[in-house]
Order: sequence, then structure tokens, then C-alpha cells
Amino acid sequence: MKKYLALHETNLWGAVDRHPLFTMIFGQIAVAFLLILTVGGIALAGGTLIWLVYKALGIM
Repeated sequence: MKKYLALHETNLWGAVDRHPLFTMIFGQIAVAFLLILTVGGIALAGGTLIWLVYKALGIM
């Protein structure tokens, strides 16, 4: 793995080598935001679908 990363050295990998704790924290925050957006989108789509069914049946 180290050989592969050494071949594809970029500024990102340099930052990971210099500041591993900060890059782990920022990576986890980025993944958390991505998951929040994904779950929120699924919830909005599901809520919209339920609302459309209720509207079509005349319940609302």
C-alpha cells in the first residue's frame, strides 16, 4: 500500500502524512455530512410519496 501511495503522491497524501489526526477528523466530518444529506434526501422522498398517496386518496 505504501508503494502505491508513494507512486501517486499528491498534496492530499502529503497532508495525511504530515497531519494524520486532523485529516482523519475532517474525513469523518465529511462522511458524516454525506450520510446526513443522503438520509435526509431519502426521508424527503418517502414523505413526498406518502403525501402524494394521501392526496390521491382524498385523505388530506
